[in-house]
Amino acid sequence: MVLQDHLNVIKKGEYMNNLNNEEMKNITGGGLSVTGAFLSSIKGCISVVFEIGQAVGGAVRRITSGSLCNF
Repeated sequence: MVLQDHLNVIKKGEYMNNLNNEEMKNITGGGLSVTGAFLSSIKGCISVVFEIGQAVGGAVRRITSGSLCNF
């Protein structure tokens, strides 16, 4: 196996095909990549929803038990 110089490959046109607009529109790739930043953002969203639920639940419990603070 021979390693090719990338600049020479581009200049010679080897392994390079010119694509028309229709072929370019059909290019798909990438997919879903699960990264640390993605998982961290999901964790942050879940913790915010959990904290909102705790606050609403506590408020409902205080209202129903009649133990509200006087203003």
